[in-house]
Amino acid sequence: MIPDMYNALGIKIMHSIILNQNVDVDKMRITSGGSLTINDAITLTVQNGANTGTEDDSDLVIDDTIIVNGTLLLGSSATLEVTTNGSLTKEEHHAIKHCRAL
Repeated sequence: MIPDMYNALGIKIMHSIILNQNVDVDKMRITSGGSLTINDAITLTVQNGANTGTEDDSDLVIDDTIIVNGTLLLGSSATLEVTTNGSLTKEEHHAIKHCRAL
């Protein structure tokens, strides 16, 4: 089973992961030494879940690498933080989108 916003309070990626199916997440962190690649025609949707009251309440924190070959979609009010050592790479003709509440 792939951890997602429905079965995990927080997801820490400490290895190299290639996402090959659409998934919704909340409270995900790509830690130092980890990477996430979103494959072509795949969407990673970051949802805005309940705040935990911790110092870092971002819905997606990137301490290392995320490569968008598909789509990174930020749900309504979802937050993304790229730290000093983090990198977010979007390949040409692929998307990073933000949904707006109606």
